[in-house]
Amino acid sequence: MSSITGLRPLKGTSLTNTGFIALNNDLNQGTTGQVIKSNGPGQPVSWDDETAHPVQQPLNKGTNVAFSSGATFYDGSVAETINVPPFYDTTYEEGMGIEIDYTAIPEPIISTRTDNFTINAVASGPPPAAKNLNVLRVPNDLIAGTNITFTGAPPGTNYNGSAPITITSQDTNTEYTGGLGIEVTALDAINARTDGNTTSINGPNNTIEVLRVPNQLRSGANIQMTTSTGLIQTNYDGDQEIIINSVPIEYTAGDGIIVNAADEEISASLDSINNTLDFNGNDEIEVLKVPNQLRQSTNIVMTNIVGGPIANFDGSNIANISLDESPIIENLTITGGNAFNHIENMNIAFGNSTTNLSGLNGALFTNGITGGQTPFQAQGAAPGGFTNSGGGTSSSNGFNSLLPPEATSRYFVFSGGTFNSNRWLRTRSIQYLIMFGGTVEAYYIQGNSSNGGENADNNEDLVFEVLDASFNVILPSVNVSLGNTGYIGNIFSLFTYTLTAAQTTGGYYLQFRQTAHSGSAFDNYGLKYIRFNQGASDVRMLNLPTSVPTETGRIWNDGGTLKIV
Repeated sequence: MSSITGLRPLKGTSLTNTGFIALNNDLNQGTTGQVIKSNGPGQPVSWDDETAHPVQQPLNKGTNVAFSSGATFYDGSVAETINVPPFYDTTYEEGMGIEIDYTAIPEPIISTRTDNFTINAVASGPPPAAKNLNVLRVPNDLIAGTNITFTGAPPGTNYNGSAPITITSQDTNTEYTGGLGIEVTALDAINARTDGNTTSINGPNNTIEVLRVPNQLRSGANIQMTTSTGLIQTNYDGDQEIIINSVPIEYTAGDGIIVNAADEEISASLDSINNTLDFNGNDEIEVLKVPNQLRQSTNIVMTNIVGGPIANFDGSNIANISLDESPIIENLTITGGNAFNHIENMNIAFGNSTTNLSGLNGALFTNGITGGQTPFQAQGAAPGGFTNSGGGTSSSNGFNSLLPPEATSRYFVFSGGTFNSNRWLRTRSIQYLIMFGGTVEAYYIQGNSSNGGENADNNEDLVFEVLDASFNVILPSVNVSLGNTGYIGNIFSLFTYTLTAAQTTGGYYLQFRQTAHSGSAFDNYGLKYIRFNQGASDVRMLNLPTSVPTETGRIWNDGGTLKIV
């Protein structure tokens, strides 16, 4: 077909062509590789060569980067090579002591300039080894002065560091002039000058020694200076040994102060009548009680720390005060004594004069302190003190406290300490208990060298004592066991004692004491199961009403049953 004249436009959804495509009226079939190109609205299409399409976002070159084509960016339309120009922006400027050889291949060389007089550059090895800076000498010479010689230096008298030298001094001036305190003899001997009064030359040792000080020390008020032989001196200048003593000052005792003229001791004068003050173990004044007692009145009850009644309170022990709100009982009669039995069985008791006490009945003893602390409850160093039951068969294997009566696993042994040192077991202050009277019981044993303890000798006795607030014995001591009796057997014996009126009035402490002993391991006693019995209780209410009272808060006897309305 050579013409499309007479053809009509075709509209359809698909077109299948098995032949060639020709454009325009001349039926142009184009050339190989061409594509159909639109020429705009109202214009016929035409064949055209295919052109490359750039990327959407081109690649721009940065600093120190160049494209081989010289382009400023890369969009993929042509092949490109990215280069870094040689020595790009690597221009350096020479400064003082630095030179740059830009002609060097393949890159410039930076070197130091040296004067080759004081410094140069020396290769560290065969080429192409780098060169290191080398100091040749200092720019200015050191010149030898008077009496100075350079040895080992180059010719001349100067030193510049180019070679090692030795510096030697030559002393040609031996003329010295004596100054203050110094003299020079004709033989060039230099000596110290001394005044011969305060200083001198020690002949054998040729050393300067001080004879005395130029100004004397004088004794003032209450100061006495004496020689080693006892001669009194008024002045001291160091020419001999002097002893300085203070002259005793006479003091006059005033209210509450005692001055002991014998040893010039000043002490406090304590209340010896009412025993309200005393010294503790640290020689400090402590208050024992107040001089006037506090007495309980109607509906007021005072008790001790274990609940026992207290009639009066003077501050010597802890007391509890409370209001008695119990009903008023008419026709009430109470007979009998106070029912208090305080027992120390020693089953869990520990400690001695140097170790803390523990496991003791708090109504009779204070736990948590050593026996040697006030009030000195246990005296007798180890092995003395509270100990386990022993074998009871020799002179040293301990008493057998497990045997009846009143078997106990532990007991108190009177042992330890130096010759005739103190051995005792003492309660804490229990004045609030002793004041009600009662009976003291304890089981004791005396050593016989075959029952667990060493034999006690004559006058090495065990006694019982009641002490006042100052630890003084009230009435004579009571013998528990005499040392010369020859104790028979290994069974503990019972000791019983009833307190006297004098002891209940002034007593503060109960004490078992050994009067003497021959040494630590000798003359032993044992003590167990102490009981302070303050009577049996017998409380009776008599003449109570047998019918219901009309008032509330009253007590009555309902056929043998005690009732309260």
